[in-house]
Amino acid sequence: MEDKTLVSICIISYNSADFVLETLESAKEQGYKHIELIISDDGSTDATVELCKKWLQNNENRFQRTELITVETNTGIPANCNRAVRAARGEWIKLIAADDILLKDCITDNMEYIRINSETQILFSAMRPFLVVNGEKNFLPPVKLSQYFLDLNADQQFIEIIFGKMDGVAPTAFIARRLFEKLGYYDEAFKLAEDYPFWLKCTANQVRFVSMDKLTVLYRRHDNNAGVVKVINGTIYKDRIRIFKQYLNRLIANESSRAAFIKYYKTNYFSFIKFCSESDNLELLQNVKKTNKISNLFYFSVKNYILTFSRNNLISRLLRSICYRLLIKEEKGLFKKHSEII
Repeated sequence: MEDKTLVSICIISYNSADFVLETLESAKEQGYKHIELIISDDGSTDATVELCKKWLQNNENRFQRTELITVETNTGIPANCNRAVRAARGEWIKLIAADDILLKDCITDNMEYIRINSETQILFSAMRPFLVVNGEKNFLPPVKLSQYFLDLNADQQFIEIIFGKMDGVAPTAFIARRLFEKLGYYDEAFKLAEDYPFWLKCTANQVRFVSMDKLTVLYRRHDNNAGVVKVINGTIYKDRIRIFKQYLNRLIANESSRAAFIKYYKTNYFSFIKFCSESDNLELLQNVKKTNKISNLFYFSVKNYILTFSRNNLISRLLRSICYRLLIKEEKGLFKKHSEII
């Protein structure tokens, strides 16, 4: 019997004129018939909106319903996603960036899995990244969630996610609308990150992630991807500090999560220092110290490096040099580790 469950494909656009038509065509070509199409544009200054309007005029009969949402000024990725999700009427929501491509059986494959696994609230699958070189798509190996990650319970998946160990398969997410309604949608405080805070919210509320071993999405890599921008301007580290503060009690609740917290901090502390404020850095360092998992030497060296980082006088440069050498030696294990409180 034909499945008539309504699915909402939500295309999220911002200055996507070079790519959006290919994304729209991939929605049109879906084998699954019961689809509504929502396009939410976040204040594009190029021809994205005009292209979408014209395309909808020619193709709206393919869908159960269509809607184009526009705003005058850019509000950030989570807010743009939330407008689309709130406008959606489907029981299931497939968000897709306006530079990515849905494979023809994307919706069919997701709905088939859900028909068999009715308890599912959020489903991932495999995606294939690609680059366009001289007008040709160069495909990279598929990306999917590891079996190790999928075998974990929700609490364990939370720890993997918060320290960036979940494979980047956000474009494949297929999400029940009831889950958004239950958890409160994407956090609009994180302007460039809709997925990471929401994944944490899901697993913190005992929603365990599952995946099917099918390829559903082609993911376009280019210099304007949000992920690339977040690394370049340090947003990823600023967001991490805010997330760590939000979930601090959970992070230091047990031995394994404390150890993971310290490992992540020690791997990335120079990036935190470079991109984040002095006060945020000191607060995070003090929280790390409370775990009794770092030595006094590491704490002393990082603290003083933070306090002198933005200063450029002779004493500050000398102190930075000393602290840097101590940190390098500490990481090589040349100083005895201990955990007494300073």
